[in-house]
Amino acid sequence: MKRAIKLILWASMLVTIIIIVLTILSTYSIHYIKFFQNYHPFQVSLFFTLIIWSLEIIINKKGKNYIFYGITFIVLANLIFLFMLWGVK
Repeated sequence: MKRAIKLILWASMLVTIIIIVLTILSTYSIHYIKFFQNYHPFQVSLFFTLIIWSLEIIINKKGKNYIFYGITFIVLANLIFLFMLWGVK
């Protein structure tokens, strides 16, 4: 279970990094990719990465304040979700 979450977390981080690079390239008109013209794909990938990261911290009990950090990541992910719903760019 712990290893599976860690692998999913690393895959999610890799996807998020790729999405960040493609969003920057598209936003600054270096290379046009219609899907990455806005920050919506980045927000979605960051939301899922933060949720998975919080689960990994809580399950593996990393650090002294693992519950605090896990809850903080969940709160940040929910704020990102609210920003997506409200259309904040």
